[in-house]
Amino acid sequence: MHERARSPTGITTTFDKLESLLPAHIEVGAVRYLDYQTEGVDLLNNMFDYVMHKRHFYNYESEVRAVATAADALISGGARDHILAHQVDGSYAPPVNVKALVGEVVIHPEAKQSFREEIAAICEQHALPPPRLSGLAPQH
Repeated sequence: MHERARSPTGITTTFDKLESLLPAHIEVGAVRYLDYQTEGVDLLNNMFDYVMHKRHFYNYESEVRAVATAADALISGGARDHILAHQVDGSYAPPVNVKALVGEVVIHPEAKQSFREEIAAICEQHALPPPRLSGLAPQH
């Protein structure tokens, strides 16, 4: 969830949706949560260990990450051209169809009514599903 003015909000999606909406040269994977005092990573032989692991006390996040490497920009052809064409402040920012990505918009149950209304208006304006309060069952 993203926190704004002490009113967290977030979206839900699926791994399959995210993977299908990103260019093929982007790797997608679930973050592994480790206790670094008892479990290790192989930072010398696997660069993805650094970006695909977090400390175990963040495991409630169930985070998925999409990663493109600088090596992808060294290849020739369509993937390289795509990466170079989608730079924002020196970082790669591939276009993503957000409407197709979003499953639900979720708001913290203690969010102020004005914040709830603001998020509902944004959802309506962008043809996204209406928000629900976290902790409540999704409406189908």
